[in-house]
Amino acid sequence: MLWLIIRTTVYIALLVAVTWAAMVLLETPGSVEVTWGAKHFSMRPLAAVFAALALVFALWIIWKVVGLLLAVFTFFFTGDRTALERYWARRAQKKGLAALSDSLVALSAGDGRRAAVKAKKAEMLLDEPPLTRIVNAQAALMSGEKDRARHYFEMLSADRKTEIAGIKGLLTMSLNEGDTDRALKLARRAFVLQPKESGTQDALLGLQAQIGDWRGARDTMRAKAKSGHLPKDVAARREAVLLLADARTAQAKGDTERALTAATEAAKKAPGLAPAAALATELLARDGQARKAARIAVDAWRHAPHPSIAAAFAAIQPDETPDQRRQRFRTLIAAAPDHAETKMLLAELELTAGHFPEAKKALGDLAEVAPTARACAIMAAIEKGQGAPEAVVRGWLAKALTATRGAQWCCDNCGFIAPEFTPLCPNCEAFDTLTWREIDTEAGEQASSAAMAPLLVGEEPADDETEMEDEADAVMEDDAEIEAEAEAEAEAEEAADDPEPEAPAKEEKAEAAPEPSEAEPVAAKEAPAKTVGGPAKNDADEEAERKLEQAAAAARGAGGD
Repeated sequence: MLWLIIRTTVYIALLVAVTWAAMVLLETPGSVEVTWGAKHFSMRPLAAVFAALALVFALWIIWKVVGLLLAVFTFFFTGDRTALERYWARRAQKKGLAALSDSLVALSAGDGRRAAVKAKKAEMLLDEPPLTRIVNAQAALMSGEKDRARHYFEMLSADRKTEIAGIKGLLTMSLNEGDTDRALKLARRAFVLQPKESGTQDALLGLQAQIGDWRGARDTMRAKAKSGHLPKDVAARREAVLLLADARTAQAKGDTERALTAATEAAKKAPGLAPAAALATELLARDGQARKAARIAVDAWRHAPHPSIAAAFAAIQPDETPDQRRQRFRTLIAAAPDHAETKMLLAELELTAGHFPEAKKALGDLAEVAPTARACAIMAAIEKGQGAPEAVVRGWLAKALTATRGAQWCCDNCGFIAPEFTPLCPNCEAFDTLTWREIDTEAGEQASSAAMAPLLVGEEPADDETEMEDEADAVMEDDAEIEAEAEAEAEAEEAADDPEPEAPAKEEKAEAAPEPSEAEPVAAKEAPAKTVGGPAKNDADEEAERKLEQAAAAARGAGGD
């Protein structure tokens, strides 16, 4: 800006000076007389100045014509083409630079067709292969002439001075065409030439992650961190993600030792990466290193509480009783006592032991302050276990249906909600973009991966979609069904008052009572049995209990990893 002001000021000053000089010459009296032989010329001062300028211009034209004649004379009489070639080379260079400039302007404007035409002209007029090839390649790529662009990029890659430019151009074309094998070879070649260049590192890292070359990706990540392109904490987390992926691959292949080493190292590098800590805890427990497994789980829970960590911690002692489990989980709970995940975990532990008042105290006001499907389902199970009216239980289940799913694995790049953590986003394939965070979705919008309570008691969760349908049926019953239940209760009471048909009535009840499913949570099964002073069961109670158990199991899926 300052330079522009200075130039403008100088131009204005020169214009004022020229105007002032012209006015002075115009007002100057007298004349300028020129005598050439017998001729005599008389002019006013201003006219004399213009005549002098015209004479200088004429002499310049004569000089150029003489130079051309001398070049032609030299070529015809001595055979020396140097002078003539220099003369025409200067003209060609001038036109070539103009064409090159027009091509660059067209590239900036996005006019690929014009850029290609001007680039061809510049190539014919200029003897600068590196420069003209690069412009021609980019212009051909923009105009959609892929074969021509590939031809120029290959010529650039064959020249040592422009090799990296050609390789990167071919790499870009291969990535756009989906040719992963060729792109990986080019990316490795570019990495050898430019090991510290961020774009090259990212391209190679992405390709290595796509094909599952986790060890190679770790080397690339280390080079990226060493070159200063990543903060230390980010580099440590991403290396942990790669180690986790390597551990999963090794586990799938049956290489338990390699999987254990990689998972343990991942948990140490990034304690906040819950999937790594959960896998390390699981593998260490299988290897008989229960204390080390518990230590890793507690450390991870302190940094980032997650249901998968609690499930892995529970699997360390799978055969313990609910009371023993509550006792062992104290160290895990103490690591982050005020976290919402800890409160729900403690409430679920109390539920599995049948301690309903303690479960309600552990959950606190979480279901009202930050209602999620899982928190509301836990609250419904607590109220059921304490013998609350059916309307209260159904109210919590209705709230669970419309509450959010809570924290889930969500891609920061495209917003995709993934059922589990993966190094690459399943939707956009971006690396390390899945984060465990709260998202604004209703309970029925996304499928969850696993329920918390069944994992704690060692049972398999049921299918989420079926559970949600059963849950909706239980909560959204119409008036006719409620009336039918009331009639069933009245008939049951009448049958109980009649002493003779008592046995057949009991038999009918036994046949009508549904058998409990093996996949139902233990907390829900034990709730009626442990309720002191509760009413006797009848057909309606059995049906309501069955639906409650299904809805609670489905809603707990909100806490899946």
